[in-house]
Amino acid sequence: MIDDSGGKLRRLARIQLALTVVFAVLTVLAVAVPMWIEEVSGLSPDGGNGEVELLLAIPFGVAALIFTALTWRSRQRLAADHTS
Repeated sequence: MIDDSGGKLRRLARIQLALTVVFAVLTVLAVAVPMWIEEVSGLSPDGGNGEVELLLAIPFGVAALIFTALTWRSRQRLAADHTS
């Protein structure tokens, strides 16, 4: 049986990197254009002033940092597997 752990790890690292980019973009959007959720969804949880959207930057930013760390770890494991 063939071990495809390198291929799985490579795919995992790519998914993690894509999620890092998505959450980083959402963070920037939440800070730069705080009314974007209201424009996209039509919902106005804060009465139209954008405060809730600014608060969303925090979990988006934390998620981006977590996925950055996970991507780094996966790529380190790939590099270690490649050299051994």
